[in-house]
Amino acid sequence: MKGYQLKITVKGSSPPIWRRVVVPSGITFADLDQIIEYLFGWTHSHLYDFRILDEDLLIIEEPDSYYEEEANVEIIDDYFYETAKINYTYDFGDCWEHTILVEKEVDYDENFPIVLKSKGPNLIEDCGGIHEFYNVIDMAEPFEIDVANRYMKEHMLFQRNDSYKNVIDMPNQSEDALLEKIREWEEEGEEVFQTFEEFHEKLIESYVQNFSLEDIFQDYSKREIIEMVKENHFSGYSSFKKMELVEWFVEKIMDNSYMEQIIRQSSKTEVELFEKVIQEGHLLCPIELLEHVGILFQYCGYIHGYLIVPNDVKKNYKKICKNAPWKKERDRKWKIQSYIRSCIDFYGVLSFKDIADIYKHYEKRTVTEEELRQLSEEVSEQEEWSVKEELLMDEALAEDQMYQFVLQEQSGLPYYMPKSKEEFLDGKLLGGEDVDILIQGFAQFLRTNMFVSLHESQTMILLVEDMLRHNRSIEEIKNTILRFKDQKVNKRLEGELVGFLMCFSDCTRRWENKGFTPFEREEMDEKKKRTGLKTLSSQAYEETMKIDNVIPFEKEKKIYPNDPCPCGSGKKYKHCCGRKK
Repeated sequence: MKGYQLKITVKGSSPPIWRRVVVPSGITFADLDQIIEYLFGWTHSHLYDFRILDEDLLIIEEPDSYYEEEANVEIIDDYFYETAKINYTYDFGDCWEHTILVEKEVDYDENFPIVLKSKGPNLIEDCGGIHEFYNVIDMAEPFEIDVANRYMKEHMLFQRNDSYKNVIDMPNQSEDALLEKIREWEEEGEEVFQTFEEFHEKLIESYVQNFSLEDIFQDYSKREIIEMVKENHFSGYSSFKKMELVEWFVEKIMDNSYMEQIIRQSSKTEVELFEKVIQEGHLLCPIELLEHVGILFQYCGYIHGYLIVPNDVKKNYKKICKNAPWKKERDRKWKIQSYIRSCIDFYGVLSFKDIADIYKHYEKRTVTEEELRQLSEEVSEQEEWSVKEELLMDEALAEDQMYQFVLQEQSGLPYYMPKSKEEFLDGKLLGGEDVDILIQGFAQFLRTNMFVSLHESQTMILLVEDMLRHNRSIEEIKNTILRFKDQKVNKRLEGELVGFLMCFSDCTRRWENKGFTPFEREEMDEKKKRTGLKTLSSQAYEETMKIDNVIPFEKEKKIYPNDPCPCGSGKKYKHCCGRKK
């Protein structure tokens, strides 16, 4: 079993008031609140919250939004790792803020906390906060470690919620046995997930039959709705209570002209996903898709991981889009944008003229350089592109003039051009006959040896592709992967990992190669070299023939069977000397 050594410091205290404590793993944030309140003399008279800084997440007693989690449910292990920092606030009036630093993981079998060291007295409730506290510090009770540890051993026995046994609990098992046990856990997890998914699908189906956009926003806090109102640049809402605000906001964004504007501004990916949700009723998807204001953010609900479109939104959407004259022009823009995106993915940097030529090559239609420039500038922030004079490039290349190095490396090379437009627009960045086998092998290696999920292995493969395109070294990519799960591997596995990365390096389409893989580039260079030598040999022969004292050998004349024999007999060659051969 394990625990966490924490250093909890009161913000603004001088000299610092802190406690170093070991807490058992598997406890909830509500349990951790009990520990902190006891360690600093709080009396559970006020509300509290934990803020996870890395994830911008709030953990409180009674969450009322998608950005908050319940303290009685969330387990500390999901957020605790060495050097992690978490903010804890007690009493939102006096605003006592504490910084929790996870110093390290430790072996710890007990189910109660223990204080190792401390500095400073207990604090005083309702004294006005840290600055007023020093005016009454003489009234503060001292903190005694021995007393605290006796009390917590007797009264703070927590239920540990470890979801599965750590490998450390099975020291006598062989590596093969451990791997087999992990596979069993994964299989059990998949079965549970399938059951969970089926249950939620049925629940969602019954839940959304008469669902409206207003119903969705009723589950939001007033603060969240106000933030959405501000994002839409609406005004005149300050006097509304929550229910009035919901009704007013829904009326605003359901207005036909306004909703049409949002639809037209949304990306192709967003609209396609939105229409898929309408068609299927609901769709399991990550919440990250709802991060910015758009059709998914404003007109969808997100329930237990499922994206849903309310009935009134479906009806309005179909009405707006039916026979809409702007759809044809929007679809054309989307197509052009797809070509631009593939150009950037394959080549990194190129001129608008070259993009126009590539578009014409596949579509047999023209697009002007000015139209390409205008569209690129419109979506540059969304797509992370950068425009410099007549060039369009990936945003990463604009930094420190990196695009100049890429252009120099590209000099004299043709563009990699897949045979069909479907292949080009698909934008696959790995090339080669055995690339699928490589991907499957690497994913299996990661899952077996680094215990990552299928989704995490796919994320790692995309990360490797991206880092190779940005000319990161094999060593840097290797270290990044090992940090992904804070893994320590032996030399043999490290060597296998490097081997996989070198294979990926050979078959990744590179910007400096104009979309060709290093292997394809090497073949092109070799062919060019052979052609150059052949040309040079021919030129050398012609120059030699120009020298006066060089007499070329006369070529032997070919004699055909019916020709006169060259011996002068008057017979045909085939009946004379030709018979002797």
